[in-house]
Amino acid sequence: MHRIDREWTRATPLVTIGQAQGELLQPSAFDASGDLFVVSDAPFGLDRLQVFYQDGTRLEAFQPRVRSLPRVTLGATVMNGAGSLAMAGESILIGEPDTGWLVSRYDIKGTLVQSFGHLRSTGHEQDADVHIGLNTGFPVPAADGGTWFVFQAGVPLIRKYDAEGRLQFERHIEGPELDPIIQALPLTWPRHRAGEDREMPLILPHVQAAAVAPDGSLWIALSIPFVYVFDASGEKTRVVQLEGAGTITPTSLAFTRDGRLLVTPGGYEFDVSPGAAARNRAAPGSTR
Repeated sequence: MHRIDREWTRATPLVTIGQAQGELLQPSAFDASGDLFVVSDAPFGLDRLQVFYQDGTRLEAFQPRVRSLPRVTLGATVMNGAGSLAMAGESILIGEPDTGWLVSRYDIKGTLVQSFGHLRSTGHEQDADVHIGLNTGFPVPAADGGTWFVFQAGVPLIRKYDAEGRLQFERHIEGPELDPIIQALPLTWPRHRAGEDREMPLILPHVQAAAVAPDGSLWIALSIPFVYVFDASGEKTRVVQLEGAGTITPTSLAFTRDGRLLVTPGGYEFDVSPGAAARNRAAPGSTR
């Protein structure tokens, strides 16, 4: 793991490869808050979360609750376990639908302090693997202290929870760009081998990443090259396409404190302030 300076000219190593504490092996998710950052990895195939200071010094390491399900991945996306995490102050939010709740909140020492969010109905409750797969998603800290939950697969949906974990509202994610995906949602899923004696359903995610901007808006990157933007009330306000060395389908989104949008793959930076879309289209050099 490296830190890149603001000018994108120098990379400083922070954490090295390895399975020991303070090292990383098969990392799957990252987030930062204040002077801390957290990374999930999987030495020996077991989820591990490690909390570091900004200079790469390890603060804590712990394992979330022991899971009955294997660690399921699709490309670079980990479909369960600690592959979907976010820092909310000095707590860590993890999507853990196989526990019976959408979101688990841990403190930085690894103590479970809260579980919230009932699983949505899927029509596949009799097939636990499919039911849980359709309840995977990203917990995202909201600007008001609550939590957004963005479902990754099945019918595209977002929910908003308050700071106590109570549901405030849910909204379908809709738009002409998504219509072909929604119309093609399967009723059954092919299964693939996930161990010597287990098969798992192959459920494709429709959401690749989600992040909250400094103005409180929720940005959602789809599996197609579009980003949907929602305001604090859950209403869609913008549809964005990002151009770099071609049209980008983001696999991660992050905002800087001054509102710049950072995107992978490619390591691009966008000015997403009002009026910036025209500037970015007219001057591709305004992205890095």
